Amino acid sequence: MKNEKVDEKLSKKFIVLICVICLMLLCFFLVCIIVNVNTKPKEILKEKNGGYVTLNYSSNNNVLINNNPVPLTNDVGIKLNTEGTFFDFTVNADLKSAKKVKYEISVKKSNDSQVSDNDIIVYLEKEDSGMYNSFLKPTKYKPLKSDSNVGTKKGTMILVSDVVTKSRADNYRLRTWISNTGSNTNSSYSLEVNVKAVVM
Repeated sequence: MKNEKVDEKLSKKFIVLICVICLMLLCFFLVCIIVNVNTKPKEILKEKNGGYVTLNYSSNNNVLINNNPVPLTNDVGIKLNTEGTFFDFTVNADLKSAKKVKYEISVKKSNDSQVSDNDIIVYLEKEDSGMYNSFLKPTKYKPLKSDSNVGTKKGTMILVSDVVTKSRADNYRLRTWISNTGSNTNSSYSLEVNVKAVVM
């Protein structure tokens, strides 16, 4: 009988202990919930000033028009120097807080032109110490078959693909002419100059 009473007392104490532990855990969870509900979340504002690239030019628009589609040799074409035969432009890269920026300079042939892509020659010079030097040799117009990773559109031709690691301004001069080895259609055409960039 005594053993049974002792066992019964122990069982009651064990049950009471379990109930106390459960109540303590429940109180702990309730306090945590109340604290979390009443505490405003911390708002971390992260401002990312990347960089940007702009295309600047002194003419009325960013288009070079060839109204004199006379076939020329490359030796003659690279020396075209009269008004309307070349297009000067500047690419300004401002990195701000970006570590580097990748940009692409491209040209797009006018949609209404009857001149074959293979007959159009593009030539690009870049200014260095006040002198323009050959940057892209005379090259046939070759449009992209799909958009580039930087954002240059399908159907345009990339002239320059460059990665800039500090802010700078690059001056370029574009020339274009009809190849003397092609099938000239005696049709004028134009090239629209554009720049696309991404922060890296």
